[in-house]
Amino acid sequence: MNYLSIIITLLTELVRTVITFKTAKVFFSDDEASPVRISAYSFSFIATSALYLFYHNPILNLCVTLLCLLTVAFTYDADVKRRIGFAVIILSLSAALDTLAVYITGGMTEDPLYGQVQSVISILLYLLAYVIYHRISHKQIKKSMSIYEWLALIGILTVSIICLVILVFDPGISSYTAIAVCFALLLNDIVVYYLFSGLSNRYQSERETLLLKEQMSRYEADLSAHMKQEDQMRLLQHDIKHHLLELKAMAETAQYDDIADYISEMSLQGFESDMPVSTGNRPVDSILGYTIRHAEESGVRVIHHITIPQDIIFPVYDLTVILGNLLDNAVENAVKAKDPYISVNMKYAMNCLLIDISNSYDGTVNEVEGKLLTTKTDASSHGIGLSSVRSVVDKNHGELCIDYDRNRFNVKVMLYI
Repeated sequence: MNYLSIIITLLTELVRTVITFKTAKVFFSDDEASPVRISAYSFSFIATSALYLFYHNPILNLCVTLLCLLTVAFTYDADVKRRIGFAVIILSLSAALDTLAVYITGGMTEDPLYGQVQSVISILLYLLAYVIYHRISHKQIKKSMSIYEWLALIGILTVSIICLVILVFDPGISSYTAIAVCFALLLNDIVVYYLFSGLSNRYQSERETLLLKEQMSRYEADLSAHMKQEDQMRLLQHDIKHHLLELKAMAETAQYDDIADYISEMSLQGFESDMPVSTGNRPVDSILGYTIRHAEESGVRVIHHITIPQDIIFPVYDLTVILGNLLDNAVENAVKAKDPYISVNMKYAMNCLLIDISNSYDGTVNEVEGKLLTTKTDASSHGIGLSSVRSVVDKNHGELCIDYDRNRFNVKVMLYI
């Protein structure tokens, strides 16, 4: 076996290991790349590669691959049945794709050229299956790029497989040339796949940024309106002595109609504040006040308990993103429930700000690859709320916990200030 064949073998096994890692996210919610998990995947890659290079036996290869998959599966936090199911499904899929690769290239043969081509075709089929599944199942990815772009990616992989099949049946091509073509096609398809993945992530990021800017503009407008109202109220409170003297003079002369008109004029100028929450922290009061009014107008009962100081030192932008998205999501889902309500609790203690928001909902949760997605039809412009919150929480080294049952959805955020 020449050095180019060895490189192809290592490359195909590396690609297979990476695809298996990505596929594992479908089965397990815990997708963090911990040192133990990285070691398990590294062991799998080394073991399967060494076996293929030095002792290529189908039965032994199958047993070692199953052992490696079980080793990887048991690094995830899940029950035993799910772990074993993952290993069996991946092994069965790999075996089926290997069989298909052998079948479309004319069957088993002792020629090492056929073995290399069949190996590359098998891994391209594995990558093609993953790309198709990812396109169908992942709504956020599905909406971030057009169907034509995805068809182009699928078409490139399919054309590469067809080229390799044609290559096998060409009697005039040398083994070295055939292996070189296999290497070039495999490397090309890997690069193309990652370019498409990067393009998809960029589209997703740009859309999130645009929607976030629109959302921030709305909150900024609400905040400005409430600040103006508070300023008007402060002016009236500053002049309250003069107002009381004027009202007293009217009362002494029995000008009761004038008193009523005077009080009405004071109310119109903003004396009667409609702020449902008053903590002294303007951004928090504004966002909570807007959400509570919106919720009550939508028929949603609001329970709130806020105990935070006026002078919390935390970026207003980040706090707006967290509160705004969580409260919007809570109200939007609560209106679908039989008993619509949201519960908002905020508490500050020992340099920690706890935000605890619960709401009733209809019991429908859309979860893909361990991540919650929107249940709205228009997934292209919704469903990024929790993603934005998670991003801001991670940026500030905080913690985000999501919990739900059939009737209640709860999100807790811990911020260290």
